[in-house]
Amino acid sequence: VSRISVLAEACPDTNGDGTVTTSSDLNGDGVISTNPADGEMLAWGADDCVLWFRDLDDVMPGEGLVRAIAAQDIEGPDGELIEYVWVGGYSTQTAAKLDGATGEPLLTVRAPVRTYGFALDGTGKLWISGYPNAMGFIDTLRCTEMGCDDTICTAGSEDDSCDGAVMASIQPAHGPYGITVDFNQRVWIGGSGTARYDPSAPA
Repeated sequence: VSRISVLAEACPDTNGDGTVTTSSDLNGDGVISTNPADGEMLAWGADDCVLWFRDLDDVMPGEGLVRAIAAQDIEGPDGELIEYVWVGGYSTQTAAKLDGATGEPLLTVRAPVRTYGFALDGTGKLWISGYPNAMGFIDTLRCTEMGCDDTICTAGSEDDSCDGAVMASIQPAHGPYGITVDFNQRVWIGGSGTARYDPSAPA
């Protein structure tokens, strides 16, 4: 996983030369060329705007397909912004919580379903598109680096018995692929069909 800033002026001057060194569109064609001869894409390790890179082999051993990712901002006890990144390993059915500022892993947990897509809602639930035939969630405010109850609640698409669970696997009416959450905190999935899952009124 890599974190890359799109705001060049906000990137750190890692080599201390007084300027931010980053890949740029020198000829103004709207594309940063990957051809080294064009001089637009900098070599790996030379771009100040690549804020961090973290190999996850140690926290997801054997994982060959990281598919799901979601960025999370939490307000700290003193009003400070704390950044986290949730990453899902499809092959190992694993979810990892990373420090958003450094990329360091804070928590690794067996996900309730195979992780294909992530979407966070306003209450801190991380909704999971579990392609090809399940969806689920992890309550990120209760599943922290201090510990996580790994009991997985199971329910059907019209069953709200898992609403208070830390982790749940839910059988939706349609096989999920893409996933998002709207401003009303309703979960939308797209795949073999499009469906909306409203946690307050499962249907």
